[in-house]
Amino acid sequence: MVTPGPPALIPACIWLEEGYPFTSAVIRWSSRSKEGLSESYGLRHSQPGIVIMARRRRSRSRRLLLVLMVVVVAGLAWSYRQATWPFGPRGLTSPASQPLAESDGQDQSREPGPLARLTAEVTNESADGRGPTSASKGLDSGPSQLPAAASGLEAVQRQVEEGLQARSRGDLLTARRLLSRAVGVGLPEAEESAVRAVLVDIARQTILSPTRFGSDPLTDIHVVQAGEVLARIAKSYSVTADLLALINGIPDKNRIGLGQRLKVVHGPFHAVIFKQTHQCRVFLGDVLVVEFPVGLGEYGSTPTGEWLTSDKLTNPTYYPPASRGGDIIAADDPKNPLGEYWIGLKGVSGEALGQVGYGIHGTIEPETVGKDVSMGCVRLLAEDIALLYTLMTPGESRVIIE
Repeated sequence: MVTPGPPALIPACIWLEEGYPFTSAVIRWSSRSKEGLSESYGLRHSQPGIVIMARRRRSRSRRLLLVLMVVVVAGLAWSYRQATWPFGPRGLTSPASQPLAESDGQDQSREPGPLARLTAEVTNESADGRGPTSASKGLDSGPSQLPAAASGLEAVQRQVEEGLQARSRGDLLTARRLLSRAVGVGLPEAEESAVRAVLVDIARQTILSPTRFGSDPLTDIHVVQAGEVLARIAKSYSVTADLLALINGIPDKNRIGLGQRLKVVHGPFHAVIFKQTHQCRVFLGDVLVVEFPVGLGEYGSTPTGEWLTSDKLTNPTYYPPASRGGDIIAADDPKNPLGEYWIGLKGVSGEALGQVGYGIHGTIEPETVGKDVSMGCVRLLAEDIALLYTLMTPGESRVIIE
């Protein structure tokens, strides 16, 4: 007997011995010899009719198999075309009517929300420098501005948090820098008021104290040289001798020692007065140093605009305006409405241009601070005017009233 080779099915033998019609699609013709066929399936060379019939059956089976395969392939192709047909009456639009889109790996069947469209708009504008693209059309100005405002507010609030954290770990210069950026940029008034209070406290420690913090750009150390006096040193830094005496604990401004190390401040200071809120804020550069409540002119008579500080007087004598008349009141008279200090103002621009006779002073009527009751001057509480008098440098410090 011949050892069987690779597996093979003989359709003729199956049809002859089992009585089946030929149905198998996976058929490999046997390479066996005629003797192997005869011995394997009980056939002999003396039966040529059977072998011929097997060959005919095999040829017909191949043709049937080929036809079957063609039919299957055609059916698959027809089904695929039905599913992807881009034209005709199958409910799908033509390629010309479909919008082009790029896939980013996400579901594109959902319409993007307003924030996503706004983000795309801003990205497109910043990328190519053009105006709003077609992707952003249909957005009106209202909704398109709200997310930006919310985002800006959140950024400022995060900056405030970072500033407060820096303050809690003792990094006052970083805290001052971060918190200063949060003033006047849209924080709710309650939050900004709290930030300003923290800035005033930081300024008390970093600017108005004898201690110099690290490499603070607003302060420095000055070593007294031979022949120097405090007034000359102060003038070189655009501040007052009173300020240097205050922060360095010098009891007598006329007595300083050779080689003495003084903390100095790079001035000048300037002030902004807000008529609507009756507030005065004093800045060194863009850093808030202190703020006070103020009283202003009745009927809005305090002129807005920019002013330059001129003369400064302690225990000033009161001279009534010629338009109102009245008596001159001596400096030490308790009826003197100017209090203990006077800072004269000279109008530079705006309504203030060319105006004279106005100033910032104290008051003997503290209950009027925060109200519009004066003849146009700015009045402060006694302790507040004393500090402002120390900070403002005549001829250099400016006051903006708005």
